[in-house]
Amino acid sequence: MAKHDKTIEYVGDSRVPAKRMPNIAPSYSEFPGKSEAFWPNFLLKEWMVAAVVLIAFLILTISHPSPLEAKADPNNASYIPLPDWYFLFLYQLLKYPWQSGQWVVFGVVVVPGIAFGALLLAPWLDTSPERKPSKRPVATGLMLLALVSIFYLTWAAIDEHNRLHPKPAAGAGGEAAAKPPADFKPDAIWTKQASCQGCHGANMEGGSGPALWNVGSRLDEKQIHEVIMNGRGAMPKGMFNGSPEELDQLVKYLASLKGDGKGTAAGGAAAPAEEKKPEGGDANKGGESAAAPTGGTAEEGKTMANQCMACHGQDLKGGTGPSLAGVVDKLKPEGVADVLKNGRGGMPPLGASWSDQQMSSMIEYLKTVK
Repeated sequence: MAKHDKTIEYVGDSRVPAKRMPNIAPSYSEFPGKSEAFWPNFLLKEWMVAAVVLIAFLILTISHPSPLEAKADPNNASYIPLPDWYFLFLYQLLKYPWQSGQWVVFGVVVVPGIAFGALLLAPWLDTSPERKPSKRPVATGLMLLALVSIFYLTWAAIDEHNRLHPKPAAGAGGEAAAKPPADFKPDAIWTKQASCQGCHGANMEGGSGPALWNVGSRLDEKQIHEVIMNGRGAMPKGMFNGSPEELDQLVKYLASLKGDGKGTAAGGAAAPAEEKKPEGGDANKGGESAAAPTGGTAEEGKTMANQCMACHGQDLKGGTGPSLAGVVDKLKPEGVADVLKNGRGGMPPLGASWSDQQMSSMIEYLKTVK
């Protein structure tokens, strides 16, 4: 059998065209109203919309300034700060016992870290190609849990703040009616409360603490009792040193003060306070130089010093008010008595109604603060 040689022939064209066709955008005439060229049509529209929104936003900021709060006042110990709205959920979270105190690192770092970490890892925890939320339980569950938690905690923070710090009713404690009427006189149960008068004023007109001559228009008996016993804001707990009967009488009297000057103490008719002159002269007379009394004890003064802690700190070494360490050496006993009796700067006349023994006790205790 004869052999036949077989050959393979390759046919190809290796020529590269020298003339290049320009990159021309396709015609969109076949799809009227459904598509358009990105440049310049689409991009120009986007820029126009952005310019209109920016101008509108600038006009809004000029015509309606941001509702900033009042300038900080170191003499206002009743101010309750509140975070901006986007931090309110964390603010509320840190109020719970397992998130604050010795657990504060857990509340500030661990819990938010887990929450935001879960949202960050959601694409890797759920790799399903499905787009329906019902078929992506992990991602959907995490997102719903985060949204519900943030909305609830934000609402809870606002609701609690509004309940504990209500705005005064119109005509009863607002800026236009901050001071009590000229004929208003507090009841005798109030004039006994030297620790309360230091912050709230001898005539309940307010000082470093809020005015109380119309507190009954804002708080009921239960709320007033809660504030007196447990404190609120800059007011510490344990400020009341009277008997349970006096506490009940004081609470009922304060709750009856509606801003009309007709409040009545428990078991009694509306009566002006009995003007008492403490030992040593007329204490309510401002500007009078006070002599340094004697006969008190540092132990009694330490008990009375609870009313000073709201401004001067728990150890009286500085807070919203200055440090009292060495104040007796600096002002001398008679100078301290004068400040306590007549007030100075942002400090109200705390000791305006104190007896000589009470004044002496406070000075003796201040001598121990170094």
